[in-house]
Amino acid sequence: AGTSRGPRARRLRIERIDGEEAAHSPHAEPFLAAGFRRGYKGLELDRI
Repeated sequence: AGTSRGPRARRLRIERIDGEEAAHSPHAEPFLAAGFRRGYKGLELDRI
């Protein structure tokens, strides 16, 4: 149920992979293929 602010946005964010920024990591591709997207602070997966 939502509140007066609306439903709470929930997402999973990965900011670092092996010490590197996740969005620019060479390991990002499997996450992108699984539905993550490049966001402002890393790889993000929105709640479905």
